[in-house]
Amino acid sequence: MTYFRATILLLLVCYQIGARGQQLQPGDRLPAYTFTEVLNYSPGQLRTDQVGGKAVILDFWTTYCAPCIAEMPYLDSLQHEFADQLQIIAVAMELKPTVNRLLDRLRSNGYLPFMALPFPKDTILYQQLVGKGAPLGQHTWIDRHGIIRYFSQGRTLLSRENIRAFLAGAPVAALDSFVAERRKQNEADQRVTQITAVPTPASETGAIAASYLARWTPAMGHYIPTMIATHMPGQAIRVAGAPLSKLYYLAYGDTLVYYPVAGVANSYGKLWPVPIFQTHRRPASDGQDSNQLYYYFQSAPDSVTNATRLQAVMRAQLQAVFNYHVSIQTRPMPCWKLTVADERKIPRSRRDQKPEDNSDVGQIALSGVGSDYLTYRLYSAFPLQPPIIDSTGGLSGLQISIPFDGSFEKLKAGLKAAGLSLTLSTTPMRVIVISD
Repeated sequence: MTYFRATILLLLVCYQIGARGQQLQPGDRLPAYTFTEVLNYSPGQLRTDQVGGKAVILDFWTTYCAPCIAEMPYLDSLQHEFADQLQIIAVAMELKPTVNRLLDRLRSNGYLPFMALPFPKDTILYQQLVGKGAPLGQHTWIDRHGIIRYFSQGRTLLSRENIRAFLAGAPVAALDSFVAERRKQNEADQRVTQITAVPTPASETGAIAASYLARWTPAMGHYIPTMIATHMPGQAIRVAGAPLSKLYYLAYGDTLVYYPVAGVANSYGKLWPVPIFQTHRRPASDGQDSNQLYYYFQSAPDSVTNATRLQAVMRAQLQAVFNYHVSIQTRPMPCWKLTVADERKIPRSRRDQKPEDNSDVGQIALSGVGSDYLTYRLYSAFPLQPPIIDSTGGLSGLQISIPFDGSFEKLKAGLKAAGLSLTLSTTPMRVIVISD
């Protein structure tokens, strides 16, 4: 069996799921660990203390996490480009058959052209490295001696330039800055004061370890998760610096990733992303200054992996504190519809073109993708816009390159030049309505 001793860089994708635990910090050594179930890797086992000469990226992901899957072609391309120096390992936090089904689909449609990533199944290392409360989407960079050097978050910091500098042993200013900012927030989290316990429903007293609600102050740090995730280890909710509307959205909204990608079961285009208040006695809760924001925390034992259960507790607590009536109504809501304006202008890739996503800040650059993936990228670039609905009928093999520099109008103009159109319309959506 061949082992590779390595610099290790950990990529953790999706969103926060728990209360902050004893997470390893820069300067700590990564404990030795063995992955025993590894798909797409012939030895079948991987040991983190028996890897030599290469860097390793551990990517913690799930099959229902659309951003995780969308990032895989980029990770696959990094593996291909840095094969002599880097080994990327995509750690799946789900059962082997579930992961296998997804990998079969990715293989068949050429989504991972090099298919060079090993896929171990594991949740224990996730708990040791991330811990409850650490935000996902985080990268942990570890040197060849097994010492953690950096944290980062997002694809921008996981750039080829930063990877090259790190592998060369050079300092990376952007990563140093991120680590310093993260350390400040961790210290602020330890100074949280005036947290008040909120009532837990009697039926759930054995399932909830702790729960708090307080007015937010800057000392509490700032973190607003996208949603309460389903089937993630170490269930918890931590929200810092959120308006009351966000708390209600977390309690009543979707528990699956909110992205417009075909085959992903979520409520995109069906659930309006902002609750509507129709109240006369609204507390100072929905503004943007620190006196109107909240800190909320709920932690459950690791055995509780049901997001719906956590939501039920949060709903009961919000009702006990604010006593609002909440209903889910279907209303016509704004949306952007992506349609074909001139099919002759639509740029197409070669028939043998594998799907590629080279998009970056201020530019969409896609090859060999369908209109559903293009819609996902449009939404990612402008998440504060109304939902973008794919009404093209399902295009494939698109070759799209649009620089927009943060301008939605430039994006629309670029789509028009490519034979496509974004038209403001309405569609029936479920809306969370909060009233007296």
